[in-house]
Amino acid sequence: THYDRKWEIIMNKLKYLLIGSFIAPTAAITGGMERTALPTAFMFEKGGYADFTYSNRNYDVTDNFFAPTSSMYGDVSGASISVKFDVNESFSSYLKDLKT
Repeated sequence: THYDRKWEIIMNKLKYLLIGSFIAPTAAITGGMERTALPTAFMFEKGGYADFTYSNRNYDVTDNFFAPTSSMYGDVSGASISVKFDVNESFSSYLKDLKT
């Protein structure tokens, strides 16, 4: 009947919407590379803690098709400051700054 055909069309559209809503975010997330790691170990230190980190990364990622003459990623350097302090025995606060 006409009612069954409309219901089938609506359900097919819903099916494609659900499939697309699961596939699209996955495709968006998989397209990158983390070039500077964000250090988080300072959050687990006992008591007050301060840390300064400098990193310099020189990548050499080549390919015959996409990057035949030089690396496809540029060199990256950055500095990070981490400060953690205890407010009381059960609560800590921290400040994190990353510059690349």
